[in-house]
Amino acid sequence: MNVAPLEDAFRRAVDVLQRLNIPFFVYGGLAVPTWGQVVNTRDADFVVQVDERSATALIDGLRNEGFDLPPRAAFLFLVDTWAAASLGGRKVDFALGATPFDESARARTATVRIFDREVPVASAEDLILYKLCAFRRKDLAHIEDIIKRQGRRLDLSYLRRWADEISRATGKFEVPSTLEKMLAEEGLA
Repeated sequence: MNVAPLEDAFRRAVDVLQRLNIPFFVYGGLAVPTWGQVVNTRDADFVVQVDERSATALIDGLRNEGFDLPPRAAFLFLVDTWAAASLGGRKVDFALGATPFDESARARTATVRIFDREVPVASAEDLILYKLCAFRRKDLAHIEDIIKRQGRRLDLSYLRRWADEISRATGKFEVPSTLEKMLAEEGLA
């Protein structure tokens, strides 16, 4: 099966978000090169802020652009806080940015060009925190690279504060200790 190019899926998703004036930012593998090395990624990841009406508009807009989504996707998005769309087999994920951390991350984005679209991208610190929550091997490698490349430019107090808050709110108690270990390995403890 031929999979749609990532560039096409990304552009179409951004076009829908911008046309509908839905607040969003890019995180995940497409955001990593802004703060670290270019990585091989197969999907696009967005944090979006929607209510019931704009969630429905987003899902309808994506479908109109040729994306496949499950039935009742708008309802499920608000319940599960996650929507997975695909365009020709290319995955595009949307996370509902409904927490105080998501609000903080949105306020700290940087605007960069990805696939000829100017888009907001999670800050280095926020990308580190999102990837700590995912805690997959590739996420830890991305974090290590970002910490190496950004070094003393990182806002360590911001990282530590949100790592502690995320840990308390989610029960992911490994977030602060893993962050401290990775910072120490780069001489930033």
